[in-house]
Amino acid sequence: MKINKYVTNLAAFATGVTCMYLFFLSQPRVKGVDEKAFVLAVDFYFKDSESLEEFLTAAQAIVKHCLAKEPDTFTYEISRSDKNPLHLQFYERYSNKDDAYMNVHKSSEAFMSFRSKVQQMEKDARVSISGNSFQELGVGYV
Repeated sequence: MKINKYVTNLAAFATGVTCMYLFFLSQPRVKGVDEKAFVLAVDFYFKDSESLEEFLTAAQAIVKHCLAKEPDTFTYEISRSDKNPLHLQFYERYSNKDDAYMNVHKSSEAFMSFRSKVQQMEKDARVSISGNSFQELGVGYV
C-alpha cells in the first residue's frame, strides 16, 4: 500500500515538473537587464495588395524557421503602417550581429529562399525596400 502511494506521488510530481517545463518553453524570451541586441528595421513598400500578400505568404516559412531554429533571434515581427496599408516593416532583434545575424540567420536555407523571392519582387518593381540597422543601448525594455 505504501509503495503504491509512493509511486502515485512520484508520478504526480513528474507530471507537474513536465508541465512546468513545457510551460516555460512556450513563454517568450524576456529581455535581460542591460541587454544590447543588434536590430534591423526594414521597410517594404508594395506596388499592390497582391504583392504584399505574396510577401506575407513567403514570410511564414522564415518566421517559423526563426522561432524553431534560431534561439538568438529575439524578435522577428512584421507590422503594417496605420497610414499606408501597402507599407510593412520587418523588425528583427538578434543577440549579436556577427554570430546570430550574419552566421546563423543570413546563412540559413530558409532565409536564402525568402530573400531570393523578395529580391525577385524588387527586381520586378513590385516592392521597394529600405532599412537601417541599430545597436540597442540597453535603456528600456521589450
